[in-house]
Amino acid sequence: MAPRGLCPSLLLSLVLLPASLALLPLPNGCSEFRKNHVDFPRTTPPRGQSYCNYMMPKVRQNLCGCSSVHTFLHLSPFQLPALCGCRGKGLHPAKQCTSKTPVSLTQCYGKAQPDGSCRYRGRRQWSKVRVSCSFGLPVGIVRVLPGTGGGCKGPGVPDP
Repeated sequence: MAPRGLCPSLLLSLVLLPASLALLPLPNGCSEFRKNHVDFPRTTPPRGQSYCNYMMPKVRQNLCGCSSVHTFLHLSPFQLPALCGCRGKGLHPAKQCTSKTPVSLTQCYGKAQPDGSCRYRGRRQWSKVRVSCSFGLPVGIVRVLPGTGGGCKGPGVPDP
């Protein structure tokens, strides 16, 4: 005798669909963003080494030369979609959003040395950030804002 109520195949589909979606890879821009800009929980460098001088060689392989300014966000991967939660007017799937609240971040300022190496100094702070978003996920940091402002910017829309 067949089970009554919900069809078993429908029930199985409702369970397997979200599970399979969770296994899909992140869009390439977002995985690169996470690799280059997300450090959560914040790494503690070895004794005697500054945070930026420890972290920057890990991302320098993806960058050209000494990066003059590089930003690390100290957000969990689950917090990243909230950065792209603004309501832009643009029709293009990529837009720029400003975080609604300040986020924990470290900015690393680099300077090339005569021997070709790079030296960095860092500044840990809480600030709002503007990010480029693609399909609801951050793919780049546009700028760090001085703690004020908010909202978002779609393509072709001037800053407020």
